[in-house]
Amino acid sequence: MVKRYAFWRMPTGQASTRDAQESAPRKLLEIFGSTSFIDGEGRIAWKGFGFDRYRLALHSSIVLQDSEGNELSEADSNLIIWRSIKAAAIKAPGETISPAMLFGLADVEVAAFLRSAKVQHALISSLSMRPCRPR
Repeated sequence: MVKRYAFWRMPTGQASTRDAQESAPRKLLEIFGSTSFIDGEGRIAWKGFGFDRYRLALHSSIVLQDSEGNELSEADSNLIIWRSIKAAAIKAPGETISPAMLFGLADVEVAAFLRSAKVQHALISSLSMRPCRPR
């Protein structure tokens, strides 16, 4: 059994410890599932426009935590949630995504992410400015 890392976000912003089936945004999961299909190249795709607003709403409703209960960064969470949505849609294109399936896939993705080696990054930038003329 995989440790649980994915939770629905409560109105307070905290992670809900309830079962994945409870408090799920069922309409969003229905939209993601029912509009999904496999395209001519064998990849998952979605019908229609306005998809990003639904994606943002779903991402905002899920909390991903590490093994100590700290919330993952927004960038890492968004990547993991999107991978999980795609994997769930591939398993059953055109069908509503099950909250339990989505969280099961997200838990596996988070576990893999936490096992990966941390990489240090350095941001190097420059800023060019020209003097402003007095008015």
